[in-house]
Amino acid sequence: MEISVVIPTYNEAGNIGGLLVELRKVLAQIGGEFELLVIDGHSTDRTREIAQESGARVLLQQGPGYAAALHEGLDTAQGEYVVTMDADFSHSPDFIRTMWENRQEAEVLIASRFAPGGNFQQKGFRSFLSLVLNWVSVRILDLPLRDISSGFRMYHRGTFQGLVLKSSNYDILEEIIIRILCQGYKIKEVPLQYRTRKSGSSKARLVKFAISYTKTITRMWRLRNSIACADYDHRAFNSRIFLQRYWQRKRHQIIMEMIGASTGAINILDAGCSASKIIQDLPAATGLEIMINKLRFLRKTNNKLVNADIAKMPFKESSFDLVICSEVVEHLADDRAAWLEIKRVLKKDGVLIIGTPDYSSLVWRTLGFVYERFVPVAYGEEHVNHYTRKTLFAKLTDLGFKMAGFRYVAGGELIVKAVKE
Repeated sequence: MEISVVIPTYNEAGNIGGLLVELRKVLAQIGGEFELLVIDGHSTDRTREIAQESGARVLLQQGPGYAAALHEGLDTAQGEYVVTMDADFSHSPDFIRTMWENRQEAEVLIASRFAPGGNFQQKGFRSFLSLVLNWVSVRILDLPLRDISSGFRMYHRGTFQGLVLKSSNYDILEEIIIRILCQGYKIKEVPLQYRTRKSGSSKARLVKFAISYTKTITRMWRLRNSIACADYDHRAFNSRIFLQRYWQRKRHQIIMEMIGASTGAINILDAGCSASKIIQDLPAATGLEIMINKLRFLRKTNNKLVNADIAKMPFKESSFDLVICSEVVEHLADDRAAWLEIKRVLKKDGVLIIGTPDYSSLVWRTLGFVYERFVPVAYGEEHVNHYTRKTLFAKLTDLGFKMAGFRYVAGGELIVKAVKE
């Protein structure tokens, strides 16, 4: 099955028959097997009968609300690509052809009313509210998108499988797209000429939606600003928070200066690379990361990416001239295996650049106190191994490394350059 089209309905007898006829024409022109799934929310008109007569597979919705209909449709769909759309003709069936032609450019395509070239024909308070909510959400959540509430989308089925969704209303649209983005998948907006519904009335209830939307955006803010989000480190480099932006950029500057100018002539490993600007600016380096969503995000800048544990690296002995291990060891309660692996994969006379907070520093202890209390979803609470300059130097010496220099980021983060003897 190549394409599934999922259509939630409730009392859409005036639209569903004509919509399904047009969809069949478009999908037949695209070619390949397809299915039309109508998820009906117990309509009191002839919506279900008309949909069945028009050749759709009709499922009677089990849970309450739009979120349940969409969730049940996605769970049931069998296509490699799944299109979700409204039943009221505000989403043109012809546009599926446009999304199909762009399917190789991203794992999710959004038919966007607010992307350059898009248009939102609907007028009045509802259209104004939609515009404002999208504008506010995009900025609060720091999203590289413009229209996160459009229900007209094409998903590659792997993007939504396994997602745990909590929304109960139309806010499921925002939750799905944000969770997929945090998994590191690529999302592209395709400009849409949005039309007003052909017949009937909207089923959205503004007060109920506003309450559920506020709850969802609050949960999504926590997700976007946690280490679970694929682009956390990437966004921190350009953070609106001065201290975070300064810290990221100073770390980047120090490490790049320690590496020097010969990056293209040596084999470099960034062990525990996350989605940092450091690995992005070393396109020939190998990036190793245990969180697969971080590696998905890095695909646009790096192609030597390995999903593995730093304590069990899949490389031969003495594979690299230089190893970077920045902000990793403090997350490892038992870090002995990781240290031994770093030493094993590094050549004799190879360089190790390692960075970690210095817990003997008053600056870092103060920052740690603030982070743990005011930004509990960020990295602060993840630090379980507290190094000081003395203990880090002792560790490196015991492993057979010779110090070649060290620098600090704002007196709190220690970055050491050492040579394997």
